[in-house]
Amino acid sequence: MRDLKLSKKTIAIILGALFIIAAIVIGILVNREKTYEASLAIDDFETYFPDLSKNLRNELFYNLHTLSASQSDGSVEIPDTGAIIREGSIEKIDDTYTFIVDIDSIKQSYVVVINPKNNENHITFHCPTKAQTIYKETFCDLNSIGYSPSITLKHGYLITGILGEARGQLITSFIEEFVTSKNERLTAPGDHEENTNFTFTLNERSYTSYSNTYIYSVDASVDDGRYYRVYINNKDVNRLAVYIIRTDIDNRSYATIYSNDQNNQELENWINSFSSGVTINYKAF
Repeated sequence: MRDLKLSKKTIAIILGALFIIAAIVIGILVNREKTYEASLAIDDFETYFPDLSKNLRNELFYNLHTLSASQSDGSVEIPDTGAIIREGSIEKIDDTYTFIVDIDSIKQSYVVVINPKNNENHITFHCPTKAQTIYKETFCDLNSIGYSPSITLKHGYLITGILGEARGQLITSFIEEFVTSKNERLTAPGDHEENTNFTFTLNERSYTSYSNTYIYSVDASVDDGRYYRVYINNKDVNRLAVYIIRTDIDNRSYATIYSNDQNNQELENWINSFSSGVTINYKAF
């Protein structure tokens, strides 16, 4: 009986030791720093972001090197170091950091967006606007390698607070799609037309409602004379229509309606109650 107890105790000790060893090995593997063959270091990155992981830092430096090489004509060598975060350019919205990186040796600048909590798309790059450009030699064509403009919608809680989180996020995605679609692109004179970063803000003072319709004006970060307004028809829990219209400085208007309601006539009657004479693009969801 004594031998059996000793045997069980011994087994428990062995299993405990194996568990500790396994936990240590897993911890080492998970936290092991990932390195890359090529990178372009941002010299002051850890000064501004000391708490971000080394793996995210290394991935950023690798992507920055790859991106810079893709934008080069081959006449200059892409350096391993020398990139600098532009002073005063860092902005933080929720978990997302945005800043400008300048690479003086190759006369290039990029807008970097980092969201450590976004597992799928935690690092993105965008071209600087004309106002952000400091090198006359700067060339930036991120669309050619699969990058897209950056859209930030502020004060989204003005929608989610009324219509709920799920519908609020859905409506936000419609707004983002509308302002980034090629035919309805917001551009500022002289900017890189297809590669600008935009911030849109739901105007707190603009909110009105009538007949199940919520109305918001949307302020764009680039003032080029265009005006946006969002109409939301929240008739019942199973039906939703979102009408987004952009009016240009010449008073021409462009609109898209996103709806899961198949009754187009009813939708047209709804739209005509506050807007007429506008060519509308219908999109079902």
